[in-house]
Amino acid sequence: MKILHTSDLHIGKRLYDYDLIEDHKSFFNWLIQTISEWKIDYLLVTGDIFDQSNPSQDSLKLYYTFLAELSKTGCQAIITAGNHDSPALIDAPEDILSALNIRVIGTIPENIDELMIPIQDSTGKVEAVIAAVPFLRDRDIRKAAEAESYDSRLEAVRDGITRFYGALANRMNEKYPDIPKIVTGHLYVQGAQLSGSEREIQIGNLAGIEETAFSEGINHFALGHLHKAQDVDAAKRICYCGAPLPLSFAEREYENKIILLTVEGGEIHQEDIRVPQFRLLVEIRGTGAEVAKQLSDIENPCDLAVLADIYITEDCFTPEAMQHKESLGNLYNNAADVAIVQSRIKFMNILPATGNPSNHPEDFNALTPDKVFEEIIKPYNEEEKTALNEIFLEIKQTAEERGKA
Repeated sequence: MKILHTSDLHIGKRLYDYDLIEDHKSFFNWLIQTISEWKIDYLLVTGDIFDQSNPSQDSLKLYYTFLAELSKTGCQAIITAGNHDSPALIDAPEDILSALNIRVIGTIPENIDELMIPIQDSTGKVEAVIAAVPFLRDRDIRKAAEAESYDSRLEAVRDGITRFYGALANRMNEKYPDIPKIVTGHLYVQGAQLSGSEREIQIGNLAGIEETAFSEGINHFALGHLHKAQDVDAAKRICYCGAPLPLSFAEREYENKIILLTVEGGEIHQEDIRVPQFRLLVEIRGTGAEVAKQLSDIENPCDLAVLADIYITEDCFTPEAMQHKESLGNLYNNAADVAIVQSRIKFMNILPATGNPSNHPEDFNALTPDKVFEEIIKPYNEEEKTALNEIFLEIKQTAEERGKA
């Protein structure tokens, strides 16, 4: 029995204003091909299917197109909601998707037995059981901890999550003794590594549960929520598969993967499958000239355009530096293989460079707005200076009037 685990798809994700829909299309095409080649029986998707709780029509279309293609492979799917997902939206097509052998779980049912999905072989023998647990929301946690009083909400949240997973494990061990067990989840486990791009959730990362909360008798915990793939414990029993795509520049060097779980002889074996790089993300730092050189030296190993985040630093303000920054954006955003998704410029000194520091003998604190503006517009011609002065005086007058009011 072969089971693939992936998570944190974030369909609809935008990197600044750049839509990553082509990245998701590339991943889904590769995933369908991998499922067919490896003859995968089940696909687990453990939360954050969408980036927003109210996804766009394009995002929904891509999601359902993928599920339609998945059904053609014969692979069954178990999909649970994450903190970014709307539980109602995930649950809505449950009846239709079940006809395609796709199980969706957006909310916790009244009876936790309904979370348990027996995995049968061709003869009907149960080879393993999967407990498909979505992101636990306030009402789920309150139920688990309602009999106790706590000094802080944080303590109640942590204890509620721990109690829920403890009760689930006890019930699984009671109902399916001696059967390999897999439990999913979308949460934070203390000690796991966070990325800078992962947003705080309602429960908060500080409410992460301890590793000891994952009861014995469960062979494998397939988790989502953290974008960096990692094993929480040395035994590789508690695992984050991570996001299959880099969703920020902070994640550009992650080793994206999916996890293959093979159930054989009453045991579960784990193997990593690396996800190919579909797009190159680069951060470029330096002066305008250095940034331009680095941009021109980019070699794109992927089919999709390179996305670049640039940060220019110059000693002093000059109009030419600003024009250079804008020209870089216009040049590379029109190129077929490079797109600048964010560009910033910082001037270490506010005054323009003159080649001779002695030209500014005044103490910086003695400079007036008029003097600073006069220095800034020196490189412009007389006609431009006149126009800029008129605008400056109008802004200055408005500011003074508001100050008096």
